Amino acid sequence: MNQVLEALLNTILQTMAITALVYLALRSIPTLNAATRYAVWCITLAAVLALPILYQLKPSYQPVRTFVKVGLAKPLGLTHGIQVDPNGSIPWLTLAWAAGAGLMILRLATSYAALRRLKSSASPLPIEAPYFRRSLRILVSNRIHSPISVGYLQPAIIVPVSLATRLTASELDGVLIHEYAHLARRDDWTNLAGRLLQAPLWFHPVVWFILRQQALERELACDDWVVHRTGNAAAYAATLLKLTELRCSGNEPTLATGILGRKSHFTHRIEELLSLGRQFAPFASRPRMAIFFLIVATLSFGALLSPGLVQLRRPKVFQTAARAHFISPDKGFLAGLKDAGYNHLDVDEIIELKNNGVRPKYIADVSNLLGKISVPQLVQLSRHGVNASDIRQSKKLQADVTVDQIIKLKTSGVL
Repeated sequence: MNQVLEALLNTILQTMAITALVYLALRSIPTLNAATRYAVWCITLAAVLALPILYQLKPSYQPVRTFVKVGLAKPLGLTHGIQVDPNGSIPWLTLAWAAGAGLMILRLATSYAALRRLKSSASPLPIEAPYFRRSLRILVSNRIHSPISVGYLQPAIIVPVSLATRLTASELDGVLIHEYAHLARRDDWTNLAGRLLQAPLWFHPVVWFILRQQALERELACDDWVVHRTGNAAAYAATLLKLTELRCSGNEPTLATGILGRKSHFTHRIEELLSLGRQFAPFASRPRMAIFFLIVATLSFGALLSPGLVQLRRPKVFQTAARAHFISPDKGFLAGLKDAGYNHLDVDEIIELKNNGVRPKYIADVSNLLGKISVPQLVQLSRHGVNASDIRQSKKLQADVTVDQIIKLKTSGVL
């Protein structure tokens, strides 16, 4: 768990920088339509999710040294310590993460159950639905205040009873086309995927920001779809204003998409509809998506090259009769370290070598070939099965070879 959190914390600044650059780039290109901007944010979200995974898979990545509070029962000459599982986690941090993720999943499950009940209780609306790529039903219900589209396996559009009689035929047509657009674009599935990814990353501010931007661009893209089909942006803007006058609040369930969307986005949508000379293209531009994909990929690769700034320490472990497992380095082990030139090590480092099975002879052989190296590097070489002959072969390939390069050669099968 510590390594996962460490990767997330060490990439959070990089993801913030990538997201900020993407945001500025999208703002600087006014000709991009909403569908393309939405696709770019999907690419950015994928990069944000992939960076922590790639950070842990870096060949040069070394696990952070474990710091342990050692209780000494006797003087240093008879050193005793506590053996701690190097893969241990911080209980309270794990509990907080699990609680947050659990609440997010519970919220999604509750929303999904509410949508199922809403669809089952709604009545068919006697109106002919235009053909789209997905078959759907048009329903009417008195349990909602704003039109919504409910997707997944049996998609439907649900309209409030009050609106069915208070909107004109053309106004209702604009509302239905907007909701059709959500289902035709598969916004129900992408919204569900985003919410599910948000659950384990509920503490990540970049994920929240990107999902908010996606929600805005999703509504703008559906607005473009309506104007593209009707050819009358002013009339559609008037329909949206009329919906607000009828007090059709946009507080739809989490997993539903509605025509009014977020209240904070409404003014921006009206301004976009009434912008002079604006092109209402309903589909994303693939060439521009490809360009942004290359940009985001390049920025992500550069972020992986930056060093980590955060190192999580293990919790303090105290000596108890029930939990402590004592190790006692014998005199031969300590003498071997001294002969190898490592008599300067402190208690923590000696325990780390002992617990990982790094023998003094191995240390001496490695040091004769590479010179004195750190305890974490010795442990990493031992864990990857690197022996003296591997080091000699590596030095034949490259005279000034580093520990990371030797491990990479070993794990890739070159040695």
